Amino acid sequence: MGNLFGAFPSLHPLVVHFPVVLLIAAPFLQIGGLVSRKPDWLLAATLFLVVGIVCNLFASYVFHAEPLNPTPEAKATFLRHEAFAAYTLWAALGALVFKLVNLFPRMRAKRVEVAALGAMLIAAALVAATGHLGAELTHIFHVRAE
Repeated sequence: MGNLFGAFPSLHPLVVHFPVVLLIAAPFLQIGGLVSRKPDWLLAATLFLVVGIVCNLFASYVFHAEPLNPTPEAKATFLRHEAFAAYTLWAALGALVFKLVNLFPRMRAKRVEVAALGAMLIAAALVAATGHLGAELTHIFHVRAE
């Protein structure tokens, strides 16, 4: 059968789509939980957030891709792509902090869940922007990764 991933010089494109979906879906689950007052939805949002963060870390640091011989424009786009990935991680971690604060009964409040939602929405917007920059790298600049 040979190397299953031999056609892929980097597993980054395969690994990265999972956290994108999770981080975009998490705020919708959070909204559902806030509107319906069902804690299961809020728990699902938290789980999506945690797995999205872990997958973001894997995509950024374990399966990180470096462009081969990029043009100066492609290199600039790559650096913006990396920066937006980091911003996404920080926003998602901020949302997780709010979710963790709400685990403590004395601190539990709807406004904390709303703050978590705000951070989740920011993370979702940032991950979408990160993906757009990644698409520019592959589809406009035709950058291949090593």
